[in-house]
Amino acid sequence: MLINDRIYGDFEVTEPILIELIESVAVQRLKGIAQFGMPDYLFDRDGFSRYDHCVGVMVLLRKFGASVEEQVAGLLHDVSHTAFSHVIDFVVEYQKSEDFQDRNHEAYILRTEIPAILERNGMTVTQVTDYHQHSLLEQDAPALCGDRIDYSLRELPNSITDLCVTGLAVHGGRFVFTSIEVALLFGNEYLRLQAERWGGYEVGTRYDALSRILKQALKIDVISMDDFWEDDAFVLAKLATSKDDFIVRGIEFLRNRNLSGAPKAPRSTVKKFRWIDPDVLIEGKITKLSELSMDYAGALAAGREENGKGVEIGRFE
Repeated sequence: MLINDRIYGDFEVTEPILIELIESVAVQRLKGIAQFGMPDYLFDRDGFSRYDHCVGVMVLLRKFGASVEEQVAGLLHDVSHTAFSHVIDFVVEYQKSEDFQDRNHEAYILRTEIPAILERNGMTVTQVTDYHQHSLLEQDAPALCGDRIDYSLRELPNSITDLCVTGLAVHGGRFVFTSIEVALLFGNEYLRLQAERWGGYEVGTRYDALSRILKQALKIDVISMDDFWEDDAFVLAKLATSKDDFIVRGIEFLRNRNLSGAPKAPRSTVKKFRWIDPDVLIEGKITKLSELSMDYAGALAAGREENGKGVEIGRFE
């Protein structure tokens, strides 16, 4: 199997377990789940799928010499995302932690063909779901890890992604940057994405609107919670059959590419604060970026404080 990734380049995958998993129903389902939480036509910019991200993480890990087991874990790390990704956290009131997917990860995998594929190839579910075993794939925030590297780079132009990937290395089983300059570039871009996108007005407004639409659809039995284990299009098709005024107006509201002119809602929303403080390897010594740059340490503190205030959102009712 040849994989062409816009960030990491061309890779040939020959391991049967990776090919089987990529072709599985569970992983292919991710092509229909938008990373940003809803399809492009309901969002303010074009995005990418959870499939793109998961395969990208696998390829990133492969590029830096991770074991096949860790590559499998990377490929599967988001396989349990529901339709609309993290919007579900606002539906089930997990918005502060945004971890509905994590809470359901292993249980979802056990309902799929994945355990049988793993067993045929000499692996177990526990091996690929215990992320403490996979230090390149996952680290507790704010450490650098494959997951955070990939989803943020996919929102940046090639001129920046090329520099960041070139500046990465593996030291002591963890990702590090090899220069302060590249670490600052990545760190500042990550902070900008948090402020302007992940925690910004458009995302806050759209997550609030879609989650309220979905709550209404659940309330009047247009959809069920089981439907979220399909994909975005499946749930949206059910919503399209509803004549409920709130649902109809909400979907039309989201079709606007720019919601900056919407009336202000009588409330604000607080998105999870995503932050990074990458390790930098200089002359054989590992140091946190915030310890090397007082400006960056200050920007982190300011970003956290600003995010905690919440963001004003628009409304459609």
